[in-house]
Amino acid sequence: MEIKIEGMEELQKKMENIAQEQSFNDVIKKATLKLQNLVKMSTPVDTGRARASITPQLGGKGVDSWGKVGTNVKYYPFIEFGTAKMEARYVTEVATSEARYAGVGGVKHGRVLGEGPFTHSIKVFEKEMPDIAKLLAIELEKAWDK
Repeated sequence: MEIKIEGMEELQKKMENIAQEQSFNDVIKKATLKLQNLVKMSTPVDTGRARASITPQLGGKGVDSWGKVGTNVKYYPFIEFGTAKMEARYVTEVATSEARYAGVGGVKHGRVLGEGPFTHSIKVFEKEMPDIAKLLAIELEKAWDK
């Protein structure tokens, strides 16, 4: 008995092209930069060093694309997880009518205790994951149709 599959070479070539598709890199880059921005905006500022240290790293190609956000500041874990004398904290900006009428752009800065900037930002980012998955699915469909 012999089984012959026709079009296997064509299918393999199409799959290889999809695996190298640049649009996947673009979606991962956009998502990684979004997370970086969320973390930066949530990081409390004293000197600005911790906030400035939040950087993205991108790698891979096509469907193997990946992105991560991190910091190399040694004291950042104290901001993220707190200490025996200081609770973890992140910064939030809340639009307020009082601030707007006071002429300061309608934004009030506040510190929220209990979780760090990365933890908070990941919770916010997770809500956007379905949209990111949809973008990846659209790019996969486009790549398949090429």
